[in-house]
Amino acid sequence: MKFKTLGLAVLFAIAGNPDLAKGAHSLQKHWQFGAGYGPSYARLGIQLKKTLPFMGKGRLGGWAALGINYLPTYAVGLDFYIVENLYLSLGFGTVGTYERLGIDRASATLPLTYYTRSGYTGTLNYDIFFNKNWGLKVGLGYSLASYTEDVSPILQQFNLGLIYAFEEF
Repeated sequence: MKFKTLGLAVLFAIAGNPDLAKGAHSLQKHWQFGAGYGPSYARLGIQLKKTLPFMGKGRLGGWAALGINYLPTYAVGLDFYIVENLYLSLGFGTVGTYERLGIDRASATLPLTYYTRSGYTGTLNYDIFFNKNWGLKVGLGYSLASYTEDVSPILQQFNLGLIYAFEEF
């Protein structure tokens, strides 16, 4: 138990948390802009998130993302904060792509066609702040694709991205 507490203390000391006394963003109410890879970024893309107070000292975040993964992609979702920078993210959007080899008899070719896979996703994320505004988002989770033809509907997911948190526009 002591090692776990010590490990968390070292993690916070190295990564840091937003310094509220020096004009950084408020943990209860702020915006985040991020760029990265994963379901929270619509595969490879950008995300805009607004965090608001929820039921007293809790927090809730709403976000939207646009990206690309062979085709344009999208995602929207909600973040439910468990503790300070650890949260469960539930979303809907593009969870992956798959390819299909077709037959074009007119030109006697075998074209490769890409299709997006939309579905629901759930990831457990943690924001590690390096200074008062800049940080790194890391997360792991699963998604359930709504239309998959003959490929597995359950996909493992991860989020990795650079984030910038700020008060208001």
